[in-house]
Amino acid sequence: MNGVTAPPTYEPLTRASARTGVSVQDLRRFIANGQLSAYRCGARIIRVDPREVDSLGGSALQLMSLAETRRVSDFRRPSVLTPSAGKLN
Repeated sequence: MNGVTAPPTYEPLTRASARTGVSVQDLRRFIANGQLSAYRCGARIIRVDPREVDSLGGSALQLMSLAETRRVSDFRRPSVLTPSAGKLN
């Protein structure tokens, strides 16, 4: 080749989320924690490098999935003690 490299391509958080199955909120957490670089285009648009999202690796994504599961379980309705049976529902 002639040594010319293609310019990098970036994707919005929504596309990265749909492609990887990681929520936009979790991608924002990766950015806030410094695990993922983000690039601002204008005042509000944030883009990420798809290769960098992919390089987070399975372990980081699995940890976020586990954290998501824990967050969902925190919102479950607690068991209720019924006075008639004296047992947990």
